[in-house]
Amino acid sequence: MSRLGRRNNKEWLAALRREPADVIALKELRGYLRRVIIRGTATRRDLRHEDIADFTQEAMLRVLKHLDTFRGEAAFRTWAAAIAIRVAFAELRQRDARVNRREVLDQLFPVQPGKSAGSQWQIDATVARRELLKVLEQAIASQLTSRQRAALLAEIRGIPTREIAARLGTNPNALYKLIHDARKKLKLALIRAGVRPEDLRDELRGISPCK
Repeated sequence: MSRLGRRNNKEWLAALRREPADVIALKELRGYLRRVIIRGTATRRDLRHEDIADFTQEAMLRVLKHLDTFRGEAAFRTWAAAIAIRVAFAELRQRDARVNRREVLDQLFPVQPGKSAGSQWQIDATVARRELLKVLEQAIASQLTSRQRAALLAEIRGIPTREIAARLGTNPNALYKLIHDARKKLKLALIRAGVRPEDLRDELRGISPCK
């Protein structure tokens, strides 16, 4: 049996607060946090070994940085595991949010098919979309309410209107206005940032705003 399951709270704190910290304790804690993260994210099929390693490293840093906040109300391992799960889920939420923002961008400014791979058009469009994404990220965070974000993303993913309305506790007519207002806010934010629909049509000819 490893020391991991036998150390009490005081022993954990003493080992990790040493200068330098106990190498064995650090190794055992890292392995434990890694297992916690793997179990906690088992349903995610898009994770790589590198992701698990990054989450584990960040969790280790958080645990060590906040040792003084541990009050001993639970087992040290339980406290550390909670930090690890919060780190992993926060990173995953950010990743999902980035994907969601790209989905919104694809709807507002879809790239037309039929362009040859490696063309100058593709290069220009990629650069333009990257800049649009930055502006869109700021607009979604600052301009839309949580209900507008949820409604717009659900619609983009093809969820039926009645189902979205039921989830949000509203009716189809009110939902339509909610989504309409969300799209309007995002387009206005892009325009205020200097992204004009006519510029995209004239210069790139492959990105056109939704009417």
